[in-house]
Amino acid sequence: MSTLEESRERFKPIQEIEPPDLDHMIRTEVARVDLGILPEDSLVAFSGLHTASNYVINVLDSHDLGNRRKVNLWYVGSGELTALGTHACFIGPGRGCLQTEARRICSVDLRKGLNHVEEGVLEVGKQYCLPTFRWYDGELSADIINSRIETYTRIELITD
Repeated sequence: MSTLEESRERFKPIQEIEPPDLDHMIRTEVARVDLGILPEDSLVAFSGLHTASNYVINVLDSHDLGNRRKVNLWYVGSGELTALGTHACFIGPGRGCLQTEARRICSVDLRKGLNHVEEGVLEVGKQYCLPTFRWYDGELSADIINSRIETYTRIELITD
């Protein structure tokens, strides 16, 4: 299997799904969240060290599936969508999301080595590794060769 095929299998680009509008929602900052136990349709926003490293997750499927449930992941940068209250520019047109399993979004404690991974868990102070969102001719793809490894600096549960 080629790297591109492997990337599409793990992180499936879906062009037509826009990120949720979070402007008038309540944000609760948390230190840790387990995607496998959140209610269906939960929203989570998180940031990395870089000022434009802002993402939103929509948890799909029943929590009965645990970390095998599907999630939609958007890179929102820090443009017009004020996911975490900042402003900057998008990388690319910002259309579409990557759909994956909750277990593919994880926390790694690099101080303890690469074997200390918690699948489906986001935790402030630990690192995440996500593919770079790339847009070619307006089409989103997941670049797993140039994955981003950053520290979670902020995690928010989003509610109405």
